[in-house]
Amino acid sequence: DLVADLTRLQEAIAEDPAEEALDAVDAIADDRPVHAARLMRTGAIPAAQRQLDEVEALEMGTPEGRRFARRAVRAYTARQRALESYEDVLDQGISADPLDTLRAIRARREAEEQLLQVMRDVGEVIGVEPRPPSPPGPDEELEGEGEGAMEGAIEGAAEGEPGPAP
Repeated sequence: DLVADLTRLQEAIAEDPAEEALDAVDAIADDRPVHAARLMRTGAIPAAQRQLDEVEALEMGTPEGRRFARRAVRAYTARQRALESYEDVLDQGISADPLDTLRAIRARREAEEQLLQVMRDVGEVIGVEPRPPSPPGPDEELEGEGEGAMEGAIEGAAEGEPGPAP
């Protein structure tokens, strides 16, 4: 049944363990890029890989469900490559080539747009509006206090621990 397939896919997408870790990275990337790169390596990238693996492993019973799952896998694969590129430029700190930084940010944005489009299309078929992840604003803090809270959130995501309840 297509609705059952797409409901499973939507639930898997909604449970993305990388989102919280990426929010933490984004919160410090401008001011502390090398530290953000370390957080990418230890939390966000492994969590994003787990998400990709989970979506890849979904069993879809319909051809259309499999097509949607393949689209999600392509978007997550693109995101994984983009995150690795972004980690590389962050690791270079202030010496990073601005064009390389722009390319990495653009690739990440494009992958996230692909994923959002999959979410919208799934929601349209099953009649549920997707709730896209919202990155923190430049002055917003994550739950908890300071850098230790961010590292804890990222390491928890890397180990597969759920984040705090909304």
